[in-house]
Amino acid sequence: MDTSKKYKMGYKVVKRYTLKSAIINFDGQIGTVRYKINEWVKARKGCGPLCVFSYNGIDNAKLFAGFSDSIYVCLYEQSEKSKVYTNDKRDVGLDGLPFGTILASKVKLIRRINK
Repeated sequence: MDTSKKYKMGYKVVKRYTLKSAIINFDGQIGTVRYKINEWVKARKGCGPLCVFSYNGIDNAKLFAGFSDSIYVCLYEQSEKSKVYTNDKRDVGLDGLPFGTILASKVKLIRRINK
């Protein structure tokens, strides 16, 4: 596991069976990312950054995930961007995302947790 100070631990909420992002899902396709366990994932070309919750934000992740989505412990590299955008020019600022969202330039799912 990466232990570099460059990466932080957090939580990623994904669709239970597809491992697609549960936070940003514009029309289900544009900009949607499919995550992989133990592999670094970056946003699609022309899109980004990715959305995670901080390691102290487990309650926010649980609230957002509800009963149908999965939560994974993850490693992430924090992004300097202030909003999420897609390759068709749509964007969402932090104020339009679930409370406690952090933007990340890349994410690695580590293990699923029980809610």
